[in-house]
Amino acid sequence: MRLMTSILLALMLASCSNSSSTTIDAAPADAPNPDGSTDAALSVCTGKLYDQCNPAASNCMTGLMCKSFTGSAFSVCTQTCSTTCPNQGSSTVMCNNNGICKPNAPNTDCTSP
Repeated sequence: MRLMTSILLALMLASCSNSSSTTIDAAPADAPNPDGSTDAALSVCTGKLYDQCNPAASNCMTGLMCKSFTGSAFSVCTQTCSTTCPNQGSSTVMCNNNGICKPNAPNTDCTSP
């Protein structure tokens, strides 16, 4: 009986360790919703211009900085400016008095990790 138990245990462990299939329990971030839209809450910010960021652990792309705009209660990846800033989609972004491009809000197609 002890031998049979050992053999069964060995077979169970072998079948678990040799399993190469993976079960996914959630849709990928780019999977469309029933209405055709994508769920922005599943897309994580990649650190591009005007993405949300964490000043303590910046994920901004090279050449950008994570800046907190305390009065507006958000932090975004941004850049310095002298007169003009790149648009945020179709929205104009202003160069503030500190020489930093300040959007009205972070990008809405991602969430901070």
